[in-house]
This record gives sequence, C-alpha cells and structure tokens, in this order.
Amino acid sequence: MKVKRLLMVALAACLGVCTLFAGCDRSNSGAGENGTLKITYYKGGTGSEWLEELAAEFEEATKIKVELTADAKATENAKTLLESNRDLPDLMFILYTNWHEYVQKGWLADMDDLFDGTFSYDVNDIRITSKYDVGNTSVYAESGAKTGLTLKDIMTSDFVDYGKMAPKRGEDEHYYVMPWTSPCTGIVYNVDILESVGYDQPPKTEAQLKDLCQKLVAKGIAPFSWGGQEMGYWSFPVLTWWAQSSGVDTWENFYQFESPEVFNDPGRTNALRLWQDLIVDPDDGSIINSVDKPMGRDHMSAQTQFVAGKAAMTPTGSWIETEVGEFTKPGFRMKMMATPMIEGAKSDEQILNTSAGDFACIPKNAKNVDAAKAFLAYMNRPEWVERFTKITGVPRAFNYKPSTIEGTSEFAQSCFELFENSTLMYRVSNSPLYVYANVSEWPKYGDNVFGNLMTETKVTPEWIVNDMYEYAKKQWSTWEKLS
Repeated sequence: MKVKRLLMVALAACLGVCTLFAGCDRSNSGAGENGTLKITYYKGGTGSEWLEELAAEFEEATKIKVELTADAKATENAKTLLESNRDLPDLMFILYTNWHEYVQKGWLADMDDLFDGTFSYDVNDIRITSKYDVGNTSVYAESGAKTGLTLKDIMTSDFVDYGKMAPKRGEDEHYYVMPWTSPCTGIVYNVDILESVGYDQPPKTEAQLKDLCQKLVAKGIAPFSWGGQEMGYWSFPVLTWWAQSSGVDTWENFYQFESPEVFNDPGRTNALRLWQDLIVDPDDGSIINSVDKPMGRDHMSAQTQFVAGKAAMTPTGSWIETEVGEFTKPGFRMKMMATPMIEGAKSDEQILNTSAGDFACIPKNAKNVDAAKAFLAYMNRPEWVERFTKITGVPRAFNYKPSTIEGTSEFAQSCFELFENSTLMYRVSNSPLYVYANVSEWPKYGDNVFGNLMTETKVTPEWIVNDMYEYAKKQWSTWEKLS
C-alpha cells in the first residue's frame, strides 16, 4: 500500500445533472413521475439526516417519489429479503455482509455503467449520468477543468474494484456493490480525561499506552469502554498493530491468500499479545482496564458509556459522533488518535485502518433498477460527497480533502487529519478464497478470537495463531475447491 496520495481532482458542483430541452427522451425513466423509488437503509452509524436531505433533493429535481425505510437490522435481513424475491426495495444501503454470496446466487444487478460512465437516465427534463464535468470547487483544488470523468476516476483507487467480481470463476467480472463510506477506525479518546492524567497528547507508543492505562486506573478511571457482544470493534486497533508489526506490504499480501503460510505470521501474534496485555489479567484471566461487565454490552452501550465519561477510550470509528450524538452532553471533547505504535514495529509510518464496510447494492429483480442507479449517480456528485461528510463527519471513498470542509467538529477534524496523513489500510481482497470461500483474518474463530484470549486456561496468542495456522492448512484444499 502506498501512502495515500490526495489527488486534488476538481469536481464541479453540478456534476452529472444538466437540464435538457423539453423534448428529451424519457423512455428509460423507470419510476417516472408517478412511480416510487424504494430505499432500505441501515439506521445507525451515519444516521438518517444525510439520506433524508439527499432523497428530498433528488425527489424535487426528478419528481420521482422516494420512500425511505430505516431498518436497524437491514444488514441481517438482506439475505432473507433477497432470497424471498418479494417486496424488494430498489436500493439497499447496508453494512458489510457476505455480498459475494449474493452475487453468486444472482441476486444483485451489476453497476458497470455507473462505474464506467455509460449510465444515462432522462426524466422530467433532467439528465442524470455517471459522467462528471469537473472544475474547481472548495474541496477539489486542481487548477483547470477536466471533463468526462467516471466514477472510477473520482473514487479512491484502492476502493474502485472493491465491489467487482465474477459470479463464477472464469466468467467476466462486473461491479455489484458501491462503497459509500470510508470511515476512520481505531481508538477514540476523551480529551479532558487524558489531560487530567498528564497526557496533553494521546499516547504514541505501546509503552505510553500502557503507562496511560496505569495512570488512569490509579485515579479510578476505566481506560476502555467496549462491548463483548461485538468484539470485532477490537479488530480496528489490532489489525493496525498487526500491520505495524509485520509491515503494510506483508499485511496486504495476507489478503491474497496465496498459501496457508500467510496465517503463520508473527505480526498476528504480536498484535494479539498487545491486546491481551491491555485487557486480560495474566494471573487469573479476568478483564482489566475496562468498564464493569463489558461482555454483556453491545457497541452502542459501550459508546454511550464512553461519551458519558465512564471511560477514557473506546475502540470505534468516525461514525461515533453521529451514532451517539443524542447521548453526548455539550462541551464533551473527543478525538481519534493514531493507533499507538507497537513495540518492534517494522517502520514508524502512521497507519490508519479504514474500510468499505458500508455499501449500496441494487436487487437484480427490483422494479426500478435505473432509477436506483440514478439516485447513486446523484449522490456521487462532488457537492454531495462534501455534504455527506459535513453532515456525518465520515469520509467517503473519493479523492478529496475532507479537512477543508467548513463547519465540521473538532472530532471530525481529528479523523480527517488521520485520513489525509496516514498510510491507509483497506481490508479489500479479490482473492478467490476470500470471494468464493469466505476465508478471513481469523479462521475457525472469527471475532471470537478475542474472547478465547480471555479464559482461565490462559490461551496464549502464540497458541491461538498456531491453531488458526494448522486449521488453515487442513482446510486449504477444501477452500480451493469452494473457490
């Protein structure tokens, strides 16, 4: 992975939408004036405000009625909904799930025309296209205008092919999902609490992080708030520690899954060792440096405790500000820190773990496929890339500079600083084993790898990494057949 190069591509505010003469062709208008574009979305994380504003603007411009359905379980319900093929929405905004399976089963429409710029949709004297006219704006700073850029041109290069795969090996690849966020993840901290124990700046190293925890405990303050029901949140700093320990190139090569040997990486052991040092008492396996009874909590409860001042830090992402905004008292100050450097790191480069965990997809049998694509093209205009970030505090997977957006919070600015000045880690893989066999970072255990390190039997990081390695070797031929 190369250090992120901010391309400063200039995108004009009116991109993709231009008024035509009264006699324009509306033969592919899909939903049309009297139709309804049905959108289901996960309510959480980035909230509803951005989508409600976007839908209202799109509806006014096109006269296509937009029906929004918020569903806290939209991700969990996606497979059942698609499999039933009944009452399908036209567009789905959901969190990460095994969308590769949905493609293999033929449930999703391809988005090739959106990505390559051939999509065009005429409705009510408005043409919405996936070709973008580009000029200077407040965010995109390249001098001189370019025209005819496509979605592939304006998206972050590492994310462009995230949603691309072949339904079956040997077939042509197509785009099936569109990432719509690129959140910053790691450790968020309470500014005032850290200052109260002498940390005017967040810890930069493993040693400083452990020292901070000691100082907090001595003062009767829980270092971390986290939820045992969703321990995958700990993957945000742990995967970064792994990349620090092994090097970003080694970490990236892991996701190629070329052999079971990729699971036999000491960096994985080092990362889990640091996590265990922070959270597990070596004498009896009890939980340390944490709020009371974390195993019974979900991420929302953990984040709520954090903003209530019950802990100094929490593993989370840039969505936290929107997600728990209603529980946050005025004057509360939080920032995201660069994940402290693990002892023995391969380099001193600052690494930020980001992802394409949120994505949009269109059911293949939806009634208004073209109208759904028009909505996505509309939301990808630079003005809406900027407005999304301003409303949510979360970057999108586009070549722009979020820190220049006015009116964002201190917390959001701390995320943007990391986003723009770090080597970005993208958990993206086009390996057949990942795509077709669903092989992931912690085989056999999944996110419960952390739970297994909190036992009275004192399971060690060395043991559990070796167990995953041996499991991978046994499963490799099966995975290859599945892929």
